Amino acid sequence: MTVRPRSILGRRAPEAHSDPARTVERLAALLGAGVPASTCWRLLSEDTPDDPVLRAAADAAARGEPVADAISDSLPRLPSSERAAWSATAAGVAVASQAGAPLSDALRVVSERLASVAETGRETEIALAGPRMTTRLVLALPVLGILGSSLLGFDAWAALIGTPYGRIVGAAGVLLLILGALWSRALTRRAHPSAAAPGFSLELLAIAVRGGGALDAARRTVRRECDRHAVPIDEEAIDGCLRLAGRAGAPVSGLLRAEAALLRSVGAADDRRRAAALGVTLLLPLGACVLPAFMLLAVVPSIIAVATSTLSGF
Repeated sequence: MTVRPRSILGRRAPEAHSDPARTVERLAALLGAGVPASTCWRLLSEDTPDDPVLRAAADAAARGEPVADAISDSLPRLPSSERAAWSATAAGVAVASQAGAPLSDALRVVSERLASVAETGRETEIALAGPRMTTRLVLALPVLGILGSSLLGFDAWAALIGTPYGRIVGAAGVLLLILGALWSRALTRRAHPSAAAPGFSLELLAIAVRGGGALDAARRTVRRECDRHAVPIDEEAIDGCLRLAGRAGAPVSGLLRAEAALLRSVGAADDRRRAAALGVTLLLPLGACVLPAFMLLAVVPSIIAVATSTLSGF
């Protein structure tokens, strides 16, 4: 049984790598408790000494340098699955620092967003488990067909590689099998949720507005940091919130958060819908490529073997 490492207050062995959502949540909790930012980064880095992001952030915080830049500089050393999460964290840290907003509140928003993305990803992985297993089983049918025909006494393999017609049929079957595998993989990848959560730029603008600066300056800050850290920006949704807040004379931060929550909910529903539809769309490569490949690699060589043995008996 694997023993999971404890939190930063425990004594168990440190983790080899950090989870961005949990790390940001811990950081927000420590900052909210009044712990200085440099101390927070140092504690988290000591808890996960092999994590390049935490090590770079702790070093930058100790020297009084921008932590967001240190996070961005360490992204190439991370797996691709973690880069979007740490990019969002860097954008949140940069916006809060430049707008004068509380860093703990900004990181709490980031941690909630990362947790939401992770939850949607887990739900999608569960939905994709069935279609993925079905695809793997069907892709194995040609090989199983060849083995089955050999057990039945038909030398399908010899017919497949030992005759001119067999080699032509085998090449076509292998080509169809590869095409079906690539097609299925592309459909599965498209059904996987995007790492960039929708509406995050609206939450960043709400954080910047909390800093007390002018709205135009806050928007310029958010646009600049989103561009720097490769975070998608929802310009149309921001424009709509600003227009509505201006006509109603209401605080814009509440509208921004409400619109961000709506976009997040719609995005999660779209991810689940794509995952559910994958079970149907996977029938296309299976029917157009894999099943014909099964016929070419298993059934046709058996027929060739039977015909060859029959003709040789005369």
